[in-house]
Amino acid sequence: MQKLGKTANVVAVITARLGSSRLPGKVLADLGGQSLLAHVIGSVRQAKGVDAIVVATTQKPEDELLAASALELGVEVFRGSEEDVLERFYLAAKAFGAEVVVRLTVDNPLLPAELVDQVVERHLATAADYTCNFLPPSFPDGFEVEVLSMAVLDQLHRNAKKPEEREHVTWYIRTHPEEFHIENVAAEVDRSDLLLSVDTPDDLERVRLAYEEHQNDAVSAGDFKSEDDLPEPIGLCVPLSAVFERNRAEVLPLVDAVSFKEPDAAAFPGKACFLESSLNLCDPDFPEKIAPLMPVLAGGKYTSFSCDLGPCCANWKIGKSPNDMPRYLPAGKVMEEEELRQNLLANTNFVRRHFSAAIKVENLNYFPTGAYELVCEPAFINQLLDEAGLELLLDLAHALISAHNLGWEPEKYLAQLPLQNVTEVHLSRVGKIDGIWEDTHECPGAREFELLDFIKARAPLQFLTLEYYRRDELFVAGYRELHRWIAASRGGIAPLLIHV
Repeated sequence: MQKLGKTANVVAVITARLGSSRLPGKVLADLGGQSLLAHVIGSVRQAKGVDAIVVATTQKPEDELLAASALELGVEVFRGSEEDVLERFYLAAKAFGAEVVVRLTVDNPLLPAELVDQVVERHLATAADYTCNFLPPSFPDGFEVEVLSMAVLDQLHRNAKKPEEREHVTWYIRTHPEEFHIENVAAEVDRSDLLLSVDTPDDLERVRLAYEEHQNDAVSAGDFKSEDDLPEPIGLCVPLSAVFERNRAEVLPLVDAVSFKEPDAAAFPGKACFLESSLNLCDPDFPEKIAPLMPVLAGGKYTSFSCDLGPCCANWKIGKSPNDMPRYLPAGKVMEEEELRQNLLANTNFVRRHFSAAIKVENLNYFPTGAYELVCEPAFINQLLDEAGLELLLDLAHALISAHNLGWEPEKYLAQLPLQNVTEVHLSRVGKIDGIWEDTHECPGAREFELLDFIKARAPLQFLTLEYYRRDELFVAGYRELHRWIAASRGGIAPLLIHV
């Protein structure tokens, strides 16, 4: 390995084990006649700024084969704890006299050597505590490089106490950024929408295809498709919530917008801000109820404002289902079709006099309480949005509940909605509790992604929002999965233009 003209001992530590839950044995999986491990080691060997390479695996018997393979490839091996990955990483770096540590994984077999050098160079030149190339992301998922000083790694080993901080080596840094000097290397062209890491069998097939198409070229070769050849990317939006605040360092770099349920002084530079209201755009008293929001809307912070389409009552109350889930109930007369229409048109015009950006209505979920009539019917929704020129914020869970309760097949119900007006989708999974469909706000599954593909093929989709608010690890994983879906839906791995 050639040198960069530096004095610090730079050691690359590759964490690896054979017991992957999503793709067991992936470390030794074949890619063009070599294992993924061999590809990563081969790439790091070409890096000029790395002095030594260590594979840090576990002490489990099943990883004997991995350790033997690493030794055959001519690199050092360290074996340690399976669960405490931070300790294994720390002890591996310490055992081989590292002063600066490069963190790599076998998930990234197409990682360019020059990108490793670029991150190492930035780290050394700035005397940073921690340097990476994904805060925020601009390279493909699969090109991640992290560099940190041994002193900082020692600090992490001493201070990180939570399970997630021991499992994910640099989690403590990303959740306590104020304690560290952090540097980031950005790509000249943002291609963070591309998925080139290996985590599942589908990922492996995708990367194999990329390798077969371009195995004679560097991964950053200029003959990949240009940005102009790609469809417009879909952005991610995250609601301002407690689970987001707990995982802000992980999720904020993935998203393009933040939505607010009520006005808030929080600022997110570089992100669009959306204001979502539960006000009913068909309410005859809408102008009076929205009056406190008008100065906020006129202030220029928010680029999108949404209201609910319904209920169909001039007055209503909130009741409970047998499962203790909220329901609108009539508390007065149910409005006729023409009154709903006239109210919505007048209220839309009222908002437009004060707010020039996008106005959206969100669909409700139909329940037979008397408060949801007409406003969940596709034909009526089409008529209203066409006349008022509104965008539809499509809540997929609400649409599925409406389809089930109105006796429609989900695809047929969705196809009858004004998908040509859908610019944003709220995504979550519904649940059936004691025979009743409920909006349980679970993480989306395969069926929801299948329907998302259906919607994307028919709608000018601009933003996706995950409506999940409970477990931290599922929240972060959900946004990562949406990020991957966007990458795959934009054309997979072939359209790649990376400058390092």
